[in-house]
Amino acid sequence: MGAGVVVDVLGVGVGPEGVPAGRLPRRFVGPVDVFATAGVGVLAAAGRPDAMVTRWQQSWRMVVVSLVLSVAAVVAGYIWVLPVVADRLAANVPSSWSDALDNVVIGQLQRQDSLQSTELTTEEQQRLRARFDAVVAAQPNAAAIKIHFFRMGNMPNAFALPGGSIVFLDGLVKMAPNDDALVGVFAHEFGHVKHRHGLRTLLRTAAVSAVAAWYFGDFTSLANAAVIASQLSYSRDFELQADDTAIELMKANKLDTRSLAELFRRMRDKGDEHDHSDGTKDGDAAKTSGETATKAPVKRSNPFSVPEFLSTHPDIDRRIERFEKASGS
Repeated sequence: MGAGVVVDVLGVGVGPEGVPAGRLPRRFVGPVDVFATAGVGVLAAAGRPDAMVTRWQQSWRMVVVSLVLSVAAVVAGYIWVLPVVADRLAANVPSSWSDALDNVVIGQLQRQDSLQSTELTTEEQQRLRARFDAVVAAQPNAAAIKIHFFRMGNMPNAFALPGGSIVFLDGLVKMAPNDDALVGVFAHEFGHVKHRHGLRTLLRTAAVSAVAAWYFGDFTSLANAAVIASQLSYSRDFELQADDTAIELMKANKLDTRSLAELFRRMRDKGDEHDHSDGTKDGDAAKTSGETATKAPVKRSNPFSVPEFLSTHPDIDRRIERFEKASGS
């Protein structure tokens, strides 16, 4: 006799040869070969229903409901859970980690020849650092900010690194109408540092990247698009908050915000000049509902086409108007 098998018989119906299931023994004991020919029939006749999961898998309605609920859970996590988790982590990153992160970023950019040594004189750097340090010193509990000067061709740009350092490029210093405008730019970037926008964006993007890599198995174009979209959506909210900080600090230091508006205007006009220098149309900058659309990124070979300081920011004309109005309020 082959190996034995024990099967519980539950359910309703009739058993073999019309025997009511209620009168069948609750346990079938016998060799495997016997169960294969008779036991299966006993179970089927007993009328035992399929498991709930099996029934759901066989129902297209339940499949659709499950899919909708899964998508809703992912969207809810992306909108509400991810930002909260990333923001709490960013608030607790040690300063030593932040400094190390900025050093890695700067080193990588230098190795890629994206950043070259500044051509500003030592006196110019010291003068600007003194102006910037005075803004920070007036803020309660504000840590000292590391300021770096580099050159990237003629690119007019300034940006805050995830760890809190701020980089100024020579092109922006040369384009500024005066030092007050540069203090305004510094105040804007200080707003990013103060609210830890860089770290928060980095952690959120890293989380999206990790989920995309797990789901797709590798980074497909769709996964990359999701990462870029998350960066832009967060960036626009953060830029508005950084603009608030710039206006607040410029007023606190009795500086005219119109100088910052003029710098933005020069950057915008310089970009338009290069965009149309070859006679091409700037289709991505077409007017939509009375607003100027943000231009799509272009190759680095034309650095003025979309200055990095402007490319992911809210509408430039609206920002210029806002800084103009802030000077009289």
